[in-house]
Amino acid sequence: MPNYKVFQDTANEMRVKIYGADSTGNDQPVLTSTSGAMNVGGTVGVSGSVAVSGPVEISGMVGVSGNVGVSGTVTLSGHTVLDSGPVNTTINSGQTGESGVVSGGVYDVLSYSSWTLAVKYSGASGDQVTVQLQTSALSGGVATNSDFVTDTTKTFTSGSWNFYTGGITPRYARLYYIDTGAASGALLTYFQAQN
Repeated sequence: MPNYKVFQDTANEMRVKIYGADSTGNDQPVLTSTSGAMNVGGTVGVSGSVAVSGPVEISGMVGVSGNVGVSGTVTLSGHTVLDSGPVNTTINSGQTGESGVVSGGVYDVLSYSSWTLAVKYSGASGDQVTVQLQTSALSGGVATNSDFVTDTTKTFTSGSWNFYTGGITPRYARLYYIDTGAASGALLTYFQAQN
């Protein structure tokens, strides 16, 4: 066919339609949004690996079987993760029998869907150190010691970790320690939460 154009001279005017086959083997056009993003409905099966460059929007539920590897960061809209600490509390510097509120004060935990206070004890005689998770409906500025209710109590062995989360969903939480021994040590507190 001499003298007939096979390709479009202007690349911006060149258009291609992409088709895929449905479950019955019939050709169906691949749909895109007005911004050019590909619309996929139903179940997508992938065998092997998928490399994605650029943003991906997913609405609805995603089910994954097997391992998922992520290189870089993943941002979930409307999802916040908090990881703070350590806050150091030096306990029992040479005296016998000491107690008090662990440094870091009172945590407002009601706005989080899940939260944990993690505590590591470094020192001797951890079996004589008790940390209590205490909860209250009143804020730390208003609440007195009698307004806090003990939720969980745990002791330590030297260098060990304990994790605390409320059995109920309180408004406020704090950690309170009791050291019945004479050895010194430190409580390192981490607050981790998400909503």
